[in-house]
Amino acid sequence: MRNSIKSDRRLISDTEELILICAGLNHDENMLPRAKELISGRIDWKFFKENALRSGLYLIIYNSLKKIDRESAVPKDILVLLKAAHLCAVSKTGIQYNETAHLLKLFFKKNIPIVPLKGPLLARRLYGDIAARGVSTDIDLLIEEKNIDKAREILGLAGYAASSGEIWNIIGQQPFGKEDRSTIDLQWQINPVVPNNERMKGFWDGTRLRQEDGVSYHEFKEAELLLQLSVHFVDSSHLIQLKHICDIHELLTRFGGTMQWDGVIEKAF
Repeated sequence: MRNSIKSDRRLISDTEELILICAGLNHDENMLPRAKELISGRIDWKFFKENALRSGLYLIIYNSLKKIDRESAVPKDILVLLKAAHLCAVSKTGIQYNETAHLLKLFFKKNIPIVPLKGPLLARRLYGDIAARGVSTDIDLLIEEKNIDKAREILGLAGYAASSGEIWNIIGQQPFGKEDRSTIDLQWQINPVVPNNERMKGFWDGTRLRQEDGVSYHEFKEAELLLQLSVHFVDSSHLIQLKHICDIHELLTRFGGTMQWDGVIEKAF
């Protein structure tokens, strides 16, 4: 068993604690002394590397390690690997961003409101860098249920083939595939486990039109984004999806002071 510290009711290793600190150090430099202490101790660098790469937060963790490490205690191959992973993510997310922007233009042209979830646009909104969250495995697009048929037609004309099966209508989302392109996950429910049309209306009431780089699309206001990220986080697992914790942390750091918390609580129920 790895050396561990006990914090409240959870048990985490020094290596896991260092990963968590690295993921949030840009907002809390009070953790810098603790991070330096951890690095000088017994860190399982193999475990650190595997989970840092799995998290997708290459740039954030790389910058934190450079800030922490003044005496070359971090193995050089860790830094080289994280930097290389980020450069690769920059290239891949650039391609994904262009494809997302192309699809958003098609939907806007047909006057169909659409919210891009996760991916490069969320990364830019929260971190100021489209590659900060790593590479998404798919492009998640949220539409209103009344526009399902029109959305399927648009994606079909764009060369995407829909996955067949009645299950997609039940859970409120459907994947679309195209050779050499990211899978499109078309959604009309936020939570496929518990579809709720009334709640979806509340989410759509909490959107606004955004225009940038010649692209127009809808985005969630901060309260609705917090709820959407929280629902998504529930479906994630520990350090494997560390970036979902960081997304919520970034959102609250940037907008928590102006968040209408009574409204958030009301919408959560």
